[in-house]
Amino acid sequence: QIEIEDNEYLKTLKYEDKNLYVSLNVCFDSLTKIEKKILINTSVFSGGDFSVESISFVSNIKLEQTQKVLYGLHDSSLVEYSSDQRFRIHPLIKLFLIEKITDADIYRREIDYYIYFLATKNKHNRIYYGSLRKEVENMYGAFNKAFELNYWYGIKCLFPFFSMYLWDSGRWNELKAIGKLTEKLAKEMNDRVIQIECNVRETSWIYDMLGDPSKSVRMNECGLKLAKKINDKYYIALAELSVGKMYQATGFLQKSLLIHMSAMKFFQKNGISNFLAQTMRYLGETYLLLGDFNKGK
Repeated sequence: QIEIEDNEYLKTLKYEDKNLYVSLNVCFDSLTKIEKKILINTSVFSGGDFSVESISFVSNIKLEQTQKVLYGLHDSSLVEYSSDQRFRIHPLIKLFLIEKITDADIYRREIDYYIYFLATKNKHNRIYYGSLRKEVENMYGAFNKAFELNYWYGIKCLFPFFSMYLWDSGRWNELKAIGKLTEKLAKEMNDRVIQIECNVRETSWIYDMLGDPSKSVRMNECGLKLAKKINDKYYIALAELSVGKMYQATGFLQKSLLIHMSAMKFFQKNGISNFLAQTMRYLGETYLLLGDFNKGK
């Protein structure tokens, strides 16, 4: 595997007594302006491949034209066909192209694309994980780039999906890392909502799974305190849902019942069926743990 850091390594490579860097430059110079733009933009993606739609969005060029250009670049052996209308580039060509990027906003466009992508794929519905899985490494790269650029809008839009997906897929060390980074920046930005989500959702649950339930409880109680401080009834109920589960997991069953009853009333009153069902399931579990099988049913 080639470590892509700078293009000095590329400049030393030769094939058939020809310098690869020079050959790529000659080939690149022969391209049209639009071909150059699309080819350069393929280098921003961190995953193994990318979709036609993503390049179209990032390049701000119509989908049909983007597809036509990509097939032309494929005929010139500058991009490779992957599968299902997806393409990839060789690591050495990517190394060559990265130095051609002159506009840092291209990374913001990539981040904005994945915000749009998640909005159209219903990020909270797990039936879409099949299509999302193809883009996860690209999105993870975009998420990290948002931190580098201090692009808070991108971070707070992508964070809820990544925390859920990384939790579901067992990538807990990555989840732990982005949780810490996101919460730190949320404090700097004084974004109480994201601070609450960092404390009452997947980024706190992992500590229970990793053998530190007391830390998970502390984080959830902190999230509930923040929700009460901004007097947001939705986030109070969301925090109660999570805190109650942590109380249940650590054996504080009566406290769990009381706080889940409070959350249930809010979700029931406001018709938030997904969280209502989750709260009722937790209540049923707690009643069973207490030996009240009638209520537990």
